[in-house]
Amino acid sequence: MKKTEHFMKFEKVSDEGIISGYITKFGEIDSYGTCTVSGCFKSAMKRLADGETIPVLWQHDVHEPIGKFLSMKDDDAGCYAVIQLDLNVERAREAFSLAKNRIISGLSIGGMINRTEWNEKDQVLMMTDIDLYETSVVTFPACDTARIDDCRSDTLNIREMEHAFRKSGMFSQNDSKKLARYFCEILKSRSEDSETETHETKAEIRSDSHDNDANALNDLLNALKNFQI
Repeated sequence: MKKTEHFMKFEKVSDEGIISGYITKFGEIDSYGTCTVSGCFKSAMKRLADGETIPVLWQHDVHEPIGKFLSMKDDDAGCYAVIQLDLNVERAREAFSLAKNRIISGLSIGGMINRTEWNEKDQVLMMTDIDLYETSVVTFPACDTARIDDCRSDTLNIREMEHAFRKSGMFSQNDSKKLARYFCEILKSRSEDSETETHETKAEIRSDSHDNDANALNDLLNALKNFQI
């Protein structure tokens, strides 16, 4: 058994600190001359389903955790993961900013190989069972097949909402903060309800989500004109 690292790229990021993409592509030979296969992360998927946290690190540094897995799923191409970065952590904010600005885009898995099979035809060692310890945000990926393709915002952030409430002239600073927090919770709940949708459907929704949220905020402001908090 040995520790392995496999490098991939982010596909999507959002203003809520969520990134998503393939943490590995099945059958693609990595810098160690090995490849992953479908089903190699079954144990990690079960742990995640059972409520265990799979951490996300910065550059494989165990002293710098920056987030956690929200979900992971195999498809025909590879293992697709949705990751939440903890934006209360300074390094996570830095990693998120670098990802949004397309300065850094690598994802790398770290774990223990439990079982392998030798592919004589392709002359490659296939990793069929991996105990996934963590996934890291890294600078230099070894594979160049999965990239960030969407850096749009999923939702308005809480500061934008608070500013809009204050600018309307209808609410105090304290009331604006309360309303902004409340509205963010509604949007977050709506986002979680749609988590079961396919990646393609999510991408289509995200393309218009910021405009839709802005319109919803304007509608809310108009509805509150005749009310006092």
